[in-house]
Amino acid sequence: MSVLKIVAGKYSAEQTERAVLEYMADKEALFAILPWDPWNTDVVSWYRTGALPTAQVVDPYGTIPTGDTSGSIVKNKVSMLAMNVDVYDFEINATKTIIDRAQEKTLAGSEAIVRKFKHLFINGDSTANPLEFDGLRKWIDASRVVPTAANGSPISFDLLDRLIDMFPDGPPDAIIVHPRTYLSIKALLRTAYTTPPDLMLPNFGRAVLSYDGIPILKNEYIPTNLTKGTGTDLTEVYAVRLGINHVCGVYLEGMGRAGGVQIENIGRLPDVAATRFRLTWSVSMKVSNVWDVAKIEGITN
Repeated sequence: MSVLKIVAGKYSAEQTERAVLEYMADKEALFAILPWDPWNTDVVSWYRTGALPTAQVVDPYGTIPTGDTSGSIVKNKVSMLAMNVDVYDFEINATKTIIDRAQEKTLAGSEAIVRKFKHLFINGDSTANPLEFDGLRKWIDASRVVPTAANGSPISFDLLDRLIDMFPDGPPDAIIVHPRTYLSIKALLRTAYTTPPDLMLPNFGRAVLSYDGIPILKNEYIPTNLTKGTGTDLTEVYAVRLGINHVCGVYLEGMGRAGGVQIENIGRLPDVAATRFRLTWSVSMKVSNVWDVAKIEGITN
């Protein structure tokens, strides 16, 4: 697939911007189901609801109490992910395929940018690095954590059930785990099924592992060096409700109408026999409500 309009000249501007995301949706289950919300400022702000309010049975002729709909305005910055890619004249002359070589190198650069988003989606921390948006780990409320034993616990059906039970209005849309935990869940499912259950995701084209009808997605950037008590090298398991008003990705609308990685021909380098291309993607994420995300802490496998 061509992702570089200025070199290949095969796609419209909008198709060019979307090409990388569509390519990654074929490779990464997260991008097949993660919704995207366009934004037009460098800071994403929204009203983040807190605990679910409680309604009362009242006297139809009496006073109606006011529910406690707690919440606050929160913000998350938009981060620019970027890199330059240089295509050298020597490569062009050696391969005689400038379009293929440019495609190859810019696609690799685009994948690096998308992988960086996967990392920030989990670990982004604006306190540690002011250039980063806050990722999933920063948006999990203490009330939404499924505890494990004093020094951590292996993944189990009970822990997964308790994680799902954190969503009283319906199951989460996805469970996100480190690849090592993915294999552990697959082995666990084999104790109950000859073939572990899976399901097809829209726009993905192949089946993924599932539990209780919920897709299990892999993210290799989930930490595996956490501690609890004397337990070390622990990890976490997340569950999310996806949607524009739940957990979603955000892209800066002015930097690309379709939200994809932008690729620009910067031109010839002054001191090197090469042409430079610049790749940029301005992105963030939202977790609209406290109850849109939960986790299991201290997983040993």
